[in-house]
Amino acid sequence: MEKRRFAKSSLEVARHNLDALFAAYSEATGIGVAYVSEFVADDRAFVYRYNRKPINFTSYDRVVGRFSELWPKGTDWPADVPRSAPEALPKKALDLLNARKARQAAKAAAKVPALPGDADWPDDIPQPPNPNNTEARSG
Repeated sequence: MEKRRFAKSSLEVARHNLDALFAAYSEATGIGVAYVSEFVADDRAFVYRYNRKPINFTSYDRVVGRFSELWPKGTDWPADVPRSAPEALPKKALDLLNARKARQAAKAAAKVPALPGDADWPDDIPQPPNPNNTEARSG
C-alpha cells in the first residue's frame, strides 16, 4: 500500500514561520529572542512556548504584524513566510525599544577607541574619558 503524504497543519506552518521570523530578526538586529518576544508578543516566554503549546491565529497574526512593523530596512523578510500588514506596537513595547536604543547609544558613546597593539595615544589628539579608568593613558 502506498503511503499518502499530507500537507503540514496550520499549526506547523505557523510555528515554522515564527521560527524563521525570530531567527532572522534576531540575527539582523543582534537582539536576543527573549527580548524580541517581549515586544512582539508582550511575553518573553512566548518564543519558547509556541513550539510546545498551541497558539491561536489572533496571537499569530498580531506577532507577524508587529514583526512586519519593526522589520529592519535593508533586511530581507524570510522568503517562505507570508508578510502581513504592519501592526502598531503598544506603548509598553515602544518604551522597551526606546530604552534599549538609549542604552545602546550610551554604551557606544562611552567606548574608548582601541589602538592597535600597545600603541600610545597620540599627543596631538585629545583622549576621550575612559569610563572604566579615570586615569588617562600616559605616553
